[in-house]
Amino acid sequence: MVVRSTTIKIKKGDENMTMIQTQKNDNENPKMMTVSERFPVLDDEAVAFAMSNENMTYILGRMEGRDGQYWYDSSAGITLQRVNAKTLRALTVVDDETPFRVLAMIKMTCKQLGIELQVDPYAVVMAYEPAEETEAPPVEEPGLEVA
Repeated sequence: MVVRSTTIKIKKGDENMTMIQTQKNDNENPKMMTVSERFPVLDDEAVAFAMSNENMTYILGRMEGRDGQYWYDSSAGITLQRVNAKTLRALTVVDDETPFRVLAMIKMTCKQLGIELQVDPYAVVMAYEPAEETEAPPVEEPGLEVA
């Protein structure tokens, strides 16, 4: 943001008055936060889950794939890619609170396992699109057959 100021002196009777005019130029984009900067501070429960055997087993299982393999976890809203045996990369994160929290936990898990999690500048934030609720057609219960 650029701020321009102009000083105008006005003479009113025996008094000199000064008026300061300020203009803001909002044509410039504000600094965009990186994905890592959007990670929340994890509470004790999230830290415990990040350090759990279950979570470590999940990450190690994914790291058994081939270099370049990726997966989208729709329940977490993130896409991860194995770069090599010691590097995992975040490719996408859905723009919602839960995916950022999950990714922060995965980062903690990876650190515990000695795996580098690459987030910035690779991760792309995807727009959050809530699932449409569709009405299921009524289910017809089978009735008694008439002979």
